[in-house]
Amino acid sequence: MVEGGSSKEFQYIKAMLYGAPGELHRLLGVITQATLAYLNAQIAAGAQAVMVFDTWGGALTPADYRGVLAALHAADRRRPDARA
Repeated sequence: MVEGGSSKEFQYIKAMLYGAPGELHRLLGVITQATLAYLNAQIAAGAQAVMVFDTWGGALTPADYRGVLAALHAADRRRPDARA
């Protein structure tokens, strides 16, 4: 989405992380909410398993991961409609 195609370096998303973290956090929030709605609909329709892959989280330093992405995960766990 941000990279415009597949990427091994994730240079654009990393530039956004360091140059516009607020915008990145808002974008990831929108993506997270849309993903949760979709997965919850799949579960409601009878899906017995759902899986999410984080394709660029491993490219971050542990501090960056904790600082940006972990906050999104924590916020979603606090939502009453989110399912574990």
